[in-house]
Formats: sequence, structure tokens, C-alpha cells
Amino acid sequence: MAGIPNRIKNDAEYEEVLERMVKGAEMIDHPLTKPERRVELMKVYDALSDAAIAYRQHPDVRAGREPVYEMELPDKPPSVAEAPDPQPTAININLSDWL
Repeated sequence: MAGIPNRIKNDAEYEEVLERMVKGAEMIDHPLTKPERRVELMKVYDALSDAAIAYRQHPDVRAGREPVYEMELPDKPPSVAEAPDPQPTAININLSDWL
């Protein structure tokens, strides 16, 4: 598992995420970790934590089954830089018929 997963699909991936969280917590808590690096590591830790919590709260997982998702997410979430800018649309309103 190289990147941060959008969604955990099974218990093996869940265990890998937990291991990464423990290693990340050790790096965050290390006294020689620079504050800038600590901020970066916290973002990764938070994303992993969110994925782990979402997996455990899935109704199928709570029932002891592998989760079934209705829609597959892309492997990598789009970054803010990759997201298209919303273009404002001009609305031409003619109220002459209303009067």
C-alpha cells in the first residue's frame, strides 16, 4: 500500500493502515522531528485515521462481512490543483413579461 487509501476494502488493508498509523505516530512524537515535518505527518495520520474509522463503521464490517460499496472511488483523490475551477455562468433574466 503506497499512498493514502480512499477506502479500505478488507481486514488486511485495515491492518496495514493501523501499522502505518503506529509508525507515523512514532515519527510524529519523535523529539528530533521538525515542526514542518510534523505537520505533514499529521495530515497523513489524520487521513489514515479517517479511512480506518470509516471502514470500521461500515454496516457490513459491523456485521462481520467484507464491505460492499455501491460505487468505486478513484485510486487517488483529485488534489485541489487538479480540480477544475468552477466557471460562473451568466444568467440572462428577462423580466419584461412579468410586468
